[in-house]
Amino acid sequence: MAKIGKKRKYDDVEKSSGFSLIPDGTYTVKIDKTDYRQNKSKNGSFLEITCIVATGDFKARLIWDYFNLEYPNNKAVEDRAWGDFKALCTACGKRKFPEDTDELKGKTFQVEIGTKESNGQDPRNAILEYIEAGGAALEGKKGKKGKKGKKGKKGKKAAPWT
Repeated sequence: MAKIGKKRKYDDVEKSSGFSLIPDGTYTVKIDKTDYRQNKSKNGSFLEITCIVATGDFKARLIWDYFNLEYPNNKAVEDRAWGDFKALCTACGKRKFPEDTDELKGKTFQVEIGTKESNGQDPRNAILEYIEAGGAALEGKKGKKGKKGKKGKKGKKAAPWT
C-alpha cells in the first residue's frame, strides 16, 4: 500500500475533464516505453510505443502508436504495420529492425501528429508520419496524413523479426 503525502479536501478539488487534443503539427518526441503483446483475439501480436512530446507548449504530453506486426487475418494490415515500423526505425536512426524493442527507448525524432476519429469514439491524437532527421517524411507511415513468437531472454516474447 502507498501513502499519499500531500492531502486536499475532497470537496475542494474539481473533477478532471481529461486532456485536450494536441493541435495538428510537427513535434519532437522521445520513445518512453515499448510493449509487445498479444492482441485481444489471441491470434496475433502488436507493438505499442509510448512517446513523450519533448519540446514546446505540449512538452511531457503522451502519444501512442500501435503496429500489428503479427496479424494472420489480414496480410495487408500486417504488411502496412511492417512498413510503418520501418518508418519508425528509420526516424530513430536505425537501418535494420532491432533485436529488442528496448533498443528504441530514449530515441528522439520528429512526428506529424494529427487528429483521428473512429467508431463513434471521441477524436484522439495519432501519429500520421515519422520524419527522418533532416525533415524528410518517411514512406510507410500511415499514407501521407492518413492512418496508415518465440520466447526471448527473461521470458519475454521475442519480436517476430528475430
